[in-house]
Amino acid sequence: MSNIRILAFSDVHGRIDAVERLVKDVKQRKIHFDVIIVAGDIGNPQRSKAFMNILKKIAEFQKLVLYVKGNWDVNISYEHINNVSDLDEIGPIEINNFTIVGHGRKSKPYGEVRDNKNVILVTHYPPYGILDKGRKLEAPLNTLHSGLIEVNYLVDFYKPIIHIFGHSHSFGGIDFPFNGVVYVNVSRLDRITKSGFHIGNYCVITVEDNRKARIEWFYLNGTWKKCANCGRKTHLPVNWRICRKCSRRREMKIDKIPEFYQRIKINVKLVNCNKVVEDFAELEVKIPVKTIKDNEVLHDFIDIVITKELKKLLHTHHHIVVKVPKEKIIETYGEKSDGILVPFSEYLFSCNEKLYGEKLCALMKLYSVDKRVHVFWGISNTSSGKRIDREYVFFTKKILDKIGEDALDKLLDKGFTPLVFERFYIKQK
Repeated sequence: MSNIRILAFSDVHGRIDAVERLVKDVKQRKIHFDVIIVAGDIGNPQRSKAFMNILKKIAEFQKLVLYVKGNWDVNISYEHINNVSDLDEIGPIEINNFTIVGHGRKSKPYGEVRDNKNVILVTHYPPYGILDKGRKLEAPLNTLHSGLIEVNYLVDFYKPIIHIFGHSHSFGGIDFPFNGVVYVNVSRLDRITKSGFHIGNYCVITVEDNRKARIEWFYLNGTWKKCANCGRKTHLPVNWRICRKCSRRREMKIDKIPEFYQRIKINVKLVNCNKVVEDFAELEVKIPVKTIKDNEVLHDFIDIVITKELKKLLHTHHHIVVKVPKEKIIETYGEKSDGILVPFSEYLFSCNEKLYGEKLCALMKLYSVDKRVHVFWGISNTSSGKRIDREYVFFTKKILDKIGEDALDKLLDKGFTPLVFERFYIKQK
């Protein structure tokens, strides 16, 4: 039986001192491994040489180094280093009967790897909804989830034994077995205390070709102790009492997601200014349900996928399509409040048209029923500049049934074009 041992970490952010401490720590512990995987955010965009200097330091192990780029890995002064490769550049690589596949910048899967049972997937971003919560600032979709739905589709395609990633610092140092895949968030190596003490994490992953995997976590300057919560012997920073899994256990719930969510048909109707309902589009989307861990994530995921498909469709009607972020709706459509501090709940449930504007209140009527309402602008290029041709409001028929005809009339009267959709689940054969 063949196996592979991987030294894995991520999120160095240009801190070569963290890598120097890692090299020292691994050598002191006499840890044996076959390959090093770095899951992005190696460098620092403000220091162009940091990326290559860190890779040179890692190369001192004299082992094969494979990496993907993260969002910090820009403004790089490239140099060739022996046995160091970007997985996006070299493609899938075979080691000890395992195929390591990396997707840093590329999201299209490698078709020839699909039937391989021993895949190890490496990305920088997490899959949406798995070990990915963090600050909105770090999230591509401006939510509390920093993962990308494109990564979920990669996991669904490859069905890997292990998925190694970083980026979401709040869930770094945690492995999570789910639906046949072990998700390993290896961020972050550059975790440092206020006093300048290194406590970054890394791990050694042992994978066997019977799809069994073992993850051993280590912390720079750490020590072995019992977790005060679960009692498991674990490696932790000196001042920590609870292991990472226990500290995040409430946010790792799992719901059973029914298979019928895999394929969804969406019928979209457009209500024109004369209140005539027209067939606008019929869309079909595939949802990678095996990568979705709970119902809240499921419905957010479906919403993201459907709105992306709608935006593509609107691009066939307009030169430019802009989705107005929810947090900008009040700023975009509201009228001046003359220094009055207005709580969001007032906009939502008792919006005063004379104070805050009729267009804003028309939208807030929808948001009071469901947060999954989206505003798109269809924009054309003209000789005098860009012009908004249409302001679409995209929402479900269930919302329309609740708000009534008067609210629909208000949307039309204020120049909005309602796009009302229904979802139908396609049974699997």
